Amino acid sequence: QGLLLRQRSAADDRSVLITLTPKGLALQQQAHAVHEQVACSTQCSAAQRKAMTAQLQTLRTALPGRVAREAPKRSRQLDSKAPQRAARCD
Repeated sequence: QGLLLRQRSAADDRSVLITLTPKGLALQQQAHAVHEQVACSTQCSAAQRKAMTAQLQTLRTALPGRVAREAPKRSRQLDSKAPQRAARCD
């Protein structure tokens, strides 16, 4: 897409220097602006956003293992038409 420029190093042919093209620099600036726009749109303080980010990271870390462990149990419950109950978190 023309975002990067690859150029062999004059000092060492084994090295390749990678820099952003003007199009790449423009995209980088747009990406930085997204962060600011999200921050403004949430109407949350920096501390609140930081806390939410930490909570989401914890959730993302916990879910894959928990979902993998709970999925077979849940599947058996649905197959046997067992009455649905609220999820219990240990």
